[in-house]
Parts: sequence; C-alpha cells; structure tokens
Amino acid sequence: MAEFEDKRRRAGVICILSDMEKGGEDIFDLYKGREDVELAFDAMKNELESDKTYLRSDEAIRGYFFVTFLALRVYFKILQRLREKGLTTRIAVDEVLFELSKVMKIVERSGREYFAQIPKRAREMCSLFPEYLWVNLRSLGSSHAAPLTAPAAALRLVL
Repeated sequence: MAEFEDKRRRAGVICILSDMEKGGEDIFDLYKGREDVELAFDAMKNELESDKTYLRSDEAIRGYFFVTFLALRVYFKILQRLREKGLTTRIAVDEVLFELSKVMKIVERSGREYFAQIPKRAREMCSLFPEYLWVNLRSLGSSHAAPLTAPAAALRLVL
C-alpha cells in the first residue's frame, strides 16, 4: 500500500476548470472522449493520408470526404476488434490492412472465381473478423471458398 501511495503522490493531479453543470466524473469522461476525436483526426491525416486535397469542385470534395469517412469507419471497426481481443499491443490496424491486402481473388474468363493461396498471416487476420469476411479457412485457395468480395466485406464492416 505504501508503494501505491508513493506512486500516487508522484503521478500528480489533473485539474479541469469548467462552468458546466456536471459532476467531476462526467467532465472527466468528456475530457477523455476528446482523445477519440484526436485519434480519428490523426488516423485521417496520417494513416489514410487525407490531410490534403487538390480537388476543385464541391461534388468532388464531398465525394472525397465521404470515402474518407467510410475508410475511417473501417479503420475504427478494426481498431475496436483489436481492443476487444486485447491485441492492440501486438497488432496494429496498418498491419491488419497490409496483411488483408495480400488476399487476391482470381476471376477467370470462363467465370470461375477462386482465391490465390492466402498467406498464413492473412488467414490469421481473416479469423479476427469472421462475421465480416466469411472465409472457410480449410478451403482457402480452392474454388470451394465463397468469401465476400473486398468491397462487400468493407461495406458490411462500415454498416
């Protein structure tokens, strides 16, 4: 207990001055929620590289930010799943996206569709999202696999 008290004394105090008619815990929760907003802007600027646009028309800019919004939703759904599984210290969202980008669907002229051999690490990432990326892991790479296409899986992840 003495060790705890010593660490508490060194940790300092957070002081928030507010004119809101709320309790201290509510105000602290609002303050902590600010971190999520900052994380979203950081992800948009750095991970999605959406901090600059060279578009000129209003429609193009709206479309650009709509797609950026959808990408942010996917990014944070992946982050949420990593947090739920306690994997944020071992796996980054960028790593999940990179590994899933290795999944290749082959469509032959005859209409036959199948997946190229999926690397082990990509299969592990797929297993984190079974409800979004329906993949029969035993038949990956064969014509018997019937997973969603990447855009359909991303759309389900957003919604």
